[in-house]
Amino acid sequence: MLKNEESAIEITAGLGLELEELIYLSGSTKASKKLQKIYDRAQELLLEGKESDGTEFFRLLPPQKIVKRTFLAS
Repeated sequence: MLKNEESAIEITAGLGLELEELIYLSGSTKASKKLQKIYDRAQELLLEGKESDGTEFFRLLPPQKIVKRTFLAS
């Protein structure tokens, strides 16, 4: 994931990862300059998306839990 920095930024932003999660997924024990840069850039992307996106209406909602109902025949 970290070999391609642009992909790492997009994935981090897309998943909404926190810096601690990014550190864990990278196998690091602390935030390196590269990880901090990826995280900061992902946060910028998220802010840009909130400010100028305008497509909130078309976003998919998170999947809802499906509840099966069974009816007893009388």
